Amino acid sequence: MIDRRKSPRFDCALEVKYSTRSPCGIQGLTMSRNISRHGIRIIISRFIRKGDALDLDISPRGNGSSVRAVGRVVWAKPMERSLVPAFDAGIEFTRIDQTAINKLIQNVY
Repeated sequence: MIDRRKSPRFDCALEVKYSTRSPCGIQGLTMSRNISRHGIRIIISRFIRKGDALDLDISPRGNGSSVRAVGRVVWAKPMERSLVPAFDAGIEFTRIDQTAINKLIQNVY
């Protein structure tokens, strides 16, 4: 299988606040599954569509300031064996400070 990703993924659980930009928007607090310099994988408690824009606030473990980003849903699928409705979603960053995300990833590992 060929990996077409732009950069490697790092498995980590970071706290992520998210909100959609639509008038009937959703918002929530979740944990990441993995992160890279180009995107993040998170669990969302409500249905979200491919292409939806999200405002993200990603917080590192321990001390450190959060990283603000804007992302676009690339894929979303229902999670199996979940007691509550949940969706696994891949988010591509469309706006993020590269220095901040690089520092965040360095702190993960």
